[in-house]
Amino acid sequence: MQRPEITVTMPAYNRAALIGRAIESVQAQTLPSWELIIVDDDSTDTTLEIARTYAASDARIEVLHNEHNLGIGPTRNRALAHARGRFITPLDSDDWYLPDRLERMLRSADEHNAQLLSDDLLIVREGDDRPATTLSEICAEPLVEPLRIDMAGLLRRLGVERDGIALGLTKPLIERQFLIDHAIAYDISLPVGEDYWILADCVAAGARFVMIPEALYNYRLHAQQTTKSTDPANDVQSTRRRLAEFLGSDAATNDVAAAMTARYHLGRMDVLTAYDSFAEALKSFRVDKAARHALREPKVVRELATRLPLALERRRRARRGDPFAYDQLFGPHLSRHVPEPTRNRDDRALAPVSRWRLGKRATREVAVS
Repeated sequence: MQRPEITVTMPAYNRAALIGRAIESVQAQTLPSWELIIVDDDSTDTTLEIARTYAASDARIEVLHNEHNLGIGPTRNRALAHARGRFITPLDSDDWYLPDRLERMLRSADEHNAQLLSDDLLIVREGDDRPATTLSEICAEPLVEPLRIDMAGLLRRLGVERDGIALGLTKPLIERQFLIDHAIAYDISLPVGEDYWILADCVAAGARFVMIPEALYNYRLHAQQTTKSTDPANDVQSTRRRLAEFLGSDAATNDVAAAMTARYHLGRMDVLTAYDSFAEALKSFRVDKAARHALREPKVVRELATRLPLALERRRRARRGDPFAYDQLFGPHLSRHVPEPTRNRDDRALAPVSRWRLGKRATREVAVS
């Protein structure tokens, strides 16, 4: 069988009501040279049976089944291991493509000689069938032309203190041979953020990363996802570990701007870790303990002043029945500018600002969760 131009990878877990639309959006692509690899992560509904029904009538679809629930990282890696395409791109089992997405992405990757290429996202809230906005708009970094993203620019948009487009949410086209040559896969040790860090690993290894202004991917935002989270302390420690690994690499040695941005994030995580302890002491009415935390790290008081109005607004919205009250895109969230150590033609210098916002759009300078 001839090698396809693109392998679409689809992890799936309990998406019986939605996976059909996702599969059909691949089958409707104007680019005929594709394969779709679906990995069912031991669903308890009929997701697996539905996927197999589509595969039975279309030889371009392969369905794999995990005997046990492995989680998103190992499931994505299993799909990567079976891929044959020149490029690989993910599709979540509750999302869908525009009909010409693969054709336009492939053309853009070739035009820009990019090993890594992302498009914008069309954000579709649960209960709606049409996009409410795009990722770039809601993150207050409108795209008008292709954006070349280097390591410093990627780190500036890290989720801990994101300033600009939430790149970890994008669904990139990745050159498969580049992954093989550099032994890159999804980091299964991370509780969250594996989508972001595979981008970082590629860019650190020398991949040319371009984001095009076209929005070709429908990203469904579920209300039940908005309050679900892993252990925040574990998330911070995992991100700290990845940043420390980067700072110990040759890539950081050769990229002063990226190294400075990574150190900025590490400093902020020290403050956020101290703030978590400070806030827990306050919640437990241990004023004496909170005071000791404040004396050790005075910046936690400023964090409280910044975050308290945000927390109250989220709670108010939740009481009113807003299913997106805690969502990092649609709900109120903290905005902070990440300082840029250098200016370059790809990443624009912005004025420092730290504030929180209520609407779905922030000002031009910021967009940080």
